[in-house]
Amino acid sequence: MDDDIFDETSDDLAVARHDVQLIETIRYKDGFREGLESSEQTAFEDGFIRGYSLISSLVYDYNFEKERLRLQNPENLLLKKEIQQFENEFQSTIGQLKLPDEITEDQQIETIKHLRIQLDELLLKIKFELISIKPL
Repeated sequence: MDDDIFDETSDDLAVARHDVQLIETIRYKDGFREGLESSEQTAFEDGFIRGYSLISSLVYDYNFEKERLRLQNPENLLLKKEIQQFENEFQSTIGQLKLPDEITEDQQIETIKHLRIQLDELLLKIKFELISIKPL
């Protein structure tokens, strides 16, 4: 079969076959592109939701406790120093998590979990610091 659809010897069936083949090729390519874009968008949305759920509670808890301590114990320099150290590490770690392709998703999740553990330990330390034992 000749690829020239304007060939005078071609019949309508040959032209129709060529058109169908062309349409199938275009649809396949377009469908592949749309499927790829759709899966990328879904992966992006799923990743955002997972990352947001992990980090949002950590950020909320940290800021809440930081403000609570600032209002209740503004003169406690030891607590201010501990909070500032955690905040420096927290900001540095979040900055690293934002870099594309530096660490895998599993490493990111483990890093966030590690930050959560550090915050929980800091909060325990602060509570122990604030507890005053009164003599009998």
